[in-house]
Amino acid sequence: MRKPEKVRFELRTNQNLSRQNLQRAYESLSVEEPEIVNDIPVIGAFIRGLKHIVRKCIRWYVMPAWGKQKDYNQIVANMAEDYDRMHTLLMEENDILRSHIEQLQIQVTQLNARLQMRSIFELNVNRAPRIIQLVSSLNFGDAVGNDALAIKHMLEGAGYATAIFTFAVHPKIKEENVYNIDLLPELTEDDIIIYHYASEDGFQKLIEETAAKVVLRYHNVTPPEFFHGYDEKAETITRKGLAQIKSMRDAIDYGMVDSEQNKKDLEQMGYECPISVVSILIPFKDYEQQPDLDVVNGYSDGNTNIVFVGRIVPNKKFEDVIACFAAYKKKYDPAARLFLVGNYQETDAYYQHLQEYIKECGVENVIFPGHIAFRTILAYYKIADLFLCMSEHEGFCVPLVEAMFFETPIVAYASTAIPGTLGGSGVLVESKEPERVAEKIHQVIEDEQYKNEIVKEQKKRLQDFSYENIKEQILDELKKVQQSKIDKVRNQNGEEKAD
Repeated sequence: MRKPEKVRFELRTNQNLSRQNLQRAYESLSVEEPEIVNDIPVIGAFIRGLKHIVRKCIRWYVMPAWGKQKDYNQIVANMAEDYDRMHTLLMEENDILRSHIEQLQIQVTQLNARLQMRSIFELNVNRAPRIIQLVSSLNFGDAVGNDALAIKHMLEGAGYATAIFTFAVHPKIKEENVYNIDLLPELTEDDIIIYHYASEDGFQKLIEETAAKVVLRYHNVTPPEFFHGYDEKAETITRKGLAQIKSMRDAIDYGMVDSEQNKKDLEQMGYECPISVVSILIPFKDYEQQPDLDVVNGYSDGNTNIVFVGRIVPNKKFEDVIACFAAYKKKYDPAARLFLVGNYQETDAYYQHLQEYIKECGVENVIFPGHIAFRTILAYYKIADLFLCMSEHEGFCVPLVEAMFFETPIVAYASTAIPGTLGGSGVLVESKEPERVAEKIHQVIEDEQYKNEIVKEQKKRLQDFSYENIKEQILDELKKVQQSKIDKVRNQNGEEKAD
């Protein structure tokens, strides 16, 4: 459908055309002089004067009124024509969309009725357990969604009948065995649900009523107080999310969280089920693709590049990163650059706060690349001389592992899950005092031996997150869940025999 701004008339053009037509009419205006004019000079002069007066009257009074009226008439006609055209286009588009929706609804209904998910589950019923993953929304590039997709691929490779069910899928995600929650088949006690939780969702009733075993993959919920004064909606959602996950503790059979921090949080909520810690499954092969060469070549000029990667949200404490960078830049390296790589909207209150804070600090070369492609994100890791993290709340923090992969030395504030993710590698700071952090940044960048030792320890820690290692841990945990079902059945059978 054409954009509204293209469906319009050119008022100025119409006005100019009208004036040109009037001018032509005036210039063509002529009064044929009779023969008597040549014989009687007085009459000729009078007629010439009369012609002059008539022409002046036409120019002064008739032409403006006639031209204005014509312009107005043309304007009204153009407006009516364009309105009719736009209305027709909109109605046509509306009819097409309605027809498509109706066809899709019919097709989904027919397919669901005909197949009844047999292609995935019912034909594989002998390969129990069937493993269902529930994700509120499968977003492109999101850590939770990436974890669910990686687990799906791993389970498929291990021979399980598996699928992801969700309320929404990002259009860029083209995956098999990913379905809308409405297509979820009836589950039995032999099935296993891996329930990914990071925010309030609509799965609570399903989780509380299902016969399947429920394994909670808890990715943490950001405390709502971080959003106070910046994002009222996010503050409300996170508050509801914490209340919801706490209320579901009796419906969860097992916990499989991605950090000790998240395990601690569940225990504080009153969870009494077995809880294991298994890291996020990261497919490192995706990081081996060629990064964006424009970024690599553009910033590989010898100047220091400090990088932090993460959504532009208050709990990440970007203002503290900026303050530490400003102190480093002022005392040690005026030419240094800071790249804050993460998604944001320019209208976001927190982003606006950061812009004002940058002005207050009087610091330059603070760059927000915004929403960028994955290979461009890889490029910023590639050019980074140091990864600086001042976040005050993390459930895991995948960018720390990504920095390890690219052999970028890490300086991070010791909060929540960060010490656990680093596992003794990188450089942890207990204070956010800008001058002290700046001194540590300078030491890491300038002391080559110290820097190499940091990178060496990070590479050792990276092995703990290897795909094969985490894959085996997840499969072992799922086998424990399956074995517990077998043991339960055996115990029940033993009780029946005793009776």
